[in-house]
Amino acid sequence: MEQFNHQRGALAQSLHILVVEDDDLDFQIVSRSLRKSLANGCTIVRASTYADGMQRLESERFDIGLIDNKIGPDSGLELIREATSIYPDMPFVMLTGEVSGGIDLEALDAGADDFLDKSDLTPELLRRTVRYSVAHRRSLVSLRQTNEELERFAYVASHDLQEPLRKIAYYSDRVLGQASDTLDEKSLGHLESVNKAAGRMRALIGDLLTYSRVSSLDISSEVIRVPELLQEVDEILSKSIEENGANIVFEGDETMHADKFLMRQVLQNLISNAIRYRSAEAPNIFVKLERVKSNYQLSVRDNGIGFDPKFATRIFRAFERLHRKEEIAGTGIGLSICDRIARRHGGSIRAESNPGEGALFLIEWPAANMQVDDNCDLPLQRAS
Repeated sequence: MEQFNHQRGALAQSLHILVVEDDDLDFQIVSRSLRKSLANGCTIVRASTYADGMQRLESERFDIGLIDNKIGPDSGLELIREATSIYPDMPFVMLTGEVSGGIDLEALDAGADDFLDKSDLTPELLRRTVRYSVAHRRSLVSLRQTNEELERFAYVASHDLQEPLRKIAYYSDRVLGQASDTLDEKSLGHLESVNKAAGRMRALIGDLLTYSRVSSLDISSEVIRVPELLQEVDEILSKSIEENGANIVFEGDETMHADKFLMRQVLQNLISNAIRYRSAEAPNIFVKLERVKSNYQLSVRDNGIGFDPKFATRIFRAFERLHRKEEIAGTGIGLSICDRIARRHGGSIRAESNPGEGALFLIEWPAANMQVDDNCDLPLQRAS
């Protein structure tokens, strides 16, 4: 249920405000200050109890809620916490006479956009706080909707592009198979270029679909045994691993809590990159899981060509490439997918490298609901 009142338009229009306050005098002070400070006017609805406040929220649309810290025997913090969980797009401001004791931080933790000390309340301060909270929340809602629309567009566009691309690849393959003896070398070269371009386009579309899905998929948290996950990645990349003589070694903790599908994607992208950016030596890839304070840290280290450390942040941007596609194949989206997956887990990813010294990628995220498994001395190793 969407409670935030988008239809009221810009802040230049009148605001519809819920004030949950059990003290008559405090309510009069707040309401007078609101009417005095908001030049375009406002309508104010009062609730004097926790239950009445929730009932008002269920029955009306408000632009903002001003909630007293103590509503009779009930807690305004709990009201904000419950209300924001149901109506995440609506801004709330805590009104309190207790700025000491950490109540300000508790209010923000509960989901409030701001808090005001009633003893220092002025019409100007109230106006600024209300206008900022409403504008800020509307901006967040607008940004989220824009991102969702862009992700839907990317998914639909990428999906619809696959059919004509399949036809291009199919017919160019047929011409090459049926008329290769009658075509001159130049014409054959053109057809082969079409096939290669179609292959690159298929890879790009596949990565774009993955990139858009990462943001729309629901994140799950399950116990994952990393050696088993690596075996799955090993099967997916078996051809590339065998052709390049790659050697993958795992060490550290065996289990972690994360989304299995997304973490498989991370390992697949990082190991694939380690093989793609190999040096003259056979790729040696070391995967390690460990607990760093309250976080998981999953690392992938290789002995490849490495890169200049000044590009350590840039490589996670979509379509950023350090090499031309003629030199090293790739779409330039894989690492941005890893970055998005890390963020969806509440974490981050970073890279460390120097030219000719291989690369180290570390993804770190909170180890919520972590289960300790000390039985973790069983490394996965695939010999070249």
